[in-house]
Amino acid sequence: MSKNIKHIPLNNLKLDLENPRLPISFRKFQRIQPSIINWLLEDTSIIKLMLAIGQNDFFIGEALLVIKSDKPETYIVVEGNRRLASLFLLSDSSLADIHTRKIEKVLQETKFRQTHIPCIIFSKEMKFYSIWGVGI
Repeated sequence: MSKNIKHIPLNNLKLDLENPRLPISFRKFQRIQPSIINWLLEDTSIIKLMLAIGQNDFFIGEALLVIKSDKPETYIVVEGNRRLASLFLLSDSSLADIHTRKIEKVLQETKFRQTHIPCIIFSKEMKFYSIWGVGI
């Protein structure tokens, strides 16, 4: 295991509410995780990602990139929000308001439920840099 990777409790990870991939309306008005999780469920292939993670476990090579939040022991995921949403739903399907039957089917067909997620911690200054060329 790399010394750069820290396993952080799932409950200590938060979605990036300012993620530029989110619609502007979410970044301005719907700054709560359940809304973002449901948007991700509608707009991306979260169900397939849940199935892959739940069947094969979380691949350490896909560690989440995080920065420390203002709250102690809490981190904001700046790269890997789809994976984080999938992990949240595998842990607590009640977070979803849509596609609940599909999620329940995934839960029945999978066995892995991660409680500590491999993450690479960056300084807050890294939030303004991104692998895709825009602020994270």
